[in-house]
Amino acid sequence: MSLEYNRLYRFRSLRRVINRKIEKNDQTIDKKKFSYILTHAIGDFNLLEFSNIDNKVKNDIILWANQTLEHQFDYLGSGLVKVDPIDWHSDFKTGFSWPKGKFYRKYVEVDLSNDADVKVPRELSRCHHLLWLGEAYLFTKDEKYAKEIIFEIENWIDENPLMYSINWCCAMDVSIRAINWIYAVNMVMESPNVTDNFIKILYRSLFEHGFFIYNNLEKGIPYSNNHYASDLVGLLFLSQIFPENNYSKKWWNFALPEFYKEVREQVLPSGVHFEKSISYHRLMTELFAYSFLLLKRIDEFVPIDMEYRIQSMFDFVAHYTKPNGLAPTISDNDDGRLLPFYKYDLRDHRYLLSLAALIHEPKYKYYMNECAIDNYFLYGNDSNKKYRQINSTANVPLSSYHQDAGFAILRSEDVYLFVANGGLGKYNNPTIKPLGTHTHADLLSFELSVGENDVLVDPGAYIYTANAKANIEFRSTKKHNTIVIDGRNQYNLDEKNVF
Repeated sequence: MSLEYNRLYRFRSLRRVINRKIEKNDQTIDKKKFSYILTHAIGDFNLLEFSNIDNKVKNDIILWANQTLEHQFDYLGSGLVKVDPIDWHSDFKTGFSWPKGKFYRKYVEVDLSNDADVKVPRELSRCHHLLWLGEAYLFTKDEKYAKEIIFEIENWIDENPLMYSINWCCAMDVSIRAINWIYAVNMVMESPNVTDNFIKILYRSLFEHGFFIYNNLEKGIPYSNNHYASDLVGLLFLSQIFPENNYSKKWWNFALPEFYKEVREQVLPSGVHFEKSISYHRLMTELFAYSFLLLKRIDEFVPIDMEYRIQSMFDFVAHYTKPNGLAPTISDNDDGRLLPFYKYDLRDHRYLLSLAALIHEPKYKYYMNECAIDNYFLYGNDSNKKYRQINSTANVPLSSYHQDAGFAILRSEDVYLFVANGGLGKYNNPTIKPLGTHTHADLLSFELSVGENDVLVDPGAYIYTANAKANIEFRSTKKHNTIVIDGRNQYNLDEKNVF
């Protein structure tokens, strides 16, 4: 009997046990009880007051929501593409589709012989766009937005049975999808279209999401990574959705100490995420800070060093933000988000500093004078009132040196210089590609700005599996603002390993 057959048998047997456990919850869950659970975990969004939200922000969100109603999606630089009916299994940029109904371990996720990008169906299946539908519903109370959220969630569940689609291959994506569903549904809980029957369907699927994550943790022992952290965050949120379930208590009892461990392991003392990518630092700040807010909301004790590490991540965001308000594009650019309540410019991370002004350092209001809409859903209804009470004073950031990350940020009144000298990453094996890192062959590379004008920029890396040659090129030394000796890279780049 093969190892793969044994694994499949084990999962199927375990699923039967889980079905019996969730059926007990199905008998008691209804809309009223689920609303209470959501309110305890993430707040009552129907109490939020949006009169002070800038009209441009509202109009942008309603526009994106209306595009979603038309099944027009813009993911990973695709531009608006109409995908109707929604195909959860295809790369709509190339037309390539992964077959439905296969056991998740049977898929060939990455095939470098074609230009398909598995991140496209996975990004679509993270369901970030449901947030804009939910926000549009809160702004307008138009039932068409609630109906679309319900339709897409039910359609996704029908098209993606547990463990049997390409969208079950990565526990990180499963975690992010579950959290986005939780927030989106909480936005439309007042809708009469949210029925007890829909809640039962959603509740079962959310339990399946938690079950899958718990049994498919992405930790490459002993190395940490952003995937494993995402898995833990998913378990923290999902365990709060099943407060009376003994199995979900295992998720919490496992995930909480592991979460603390990963924050300590992944955030360097200077506040830089150890993968040394500005884009990934933004993602990890969302993951860790939003989880911190969850823990605070439910009155969970949080060790003081956790607060310090997370606050230091905000500090680094303030340090690297350029005079034009944008972030440098050092190292890989996945552009991943946890909860994109608004589609900011991918290089604009100031919404994080808006949150930091509320929970960490009031002077960071300097970066964003108006309270970011994200804060309403993360901090609560009094976020805007508290934000307006913060004195906004001029705050010229100082130069900073992050020795443990190899980053130096030099500033004068008009000049900004970011020097990257981070090396291969935290886990460096001289014989193989470094593990747990998204760095490039870019020692002593730099970005330079004068006033609000960029003079020299880092190209980042815009692609992974769809074009391995382009990925290698953008990670190469010659693509960066540094010295190239004899046309060689500073370290060997493996075209077969694009991550």
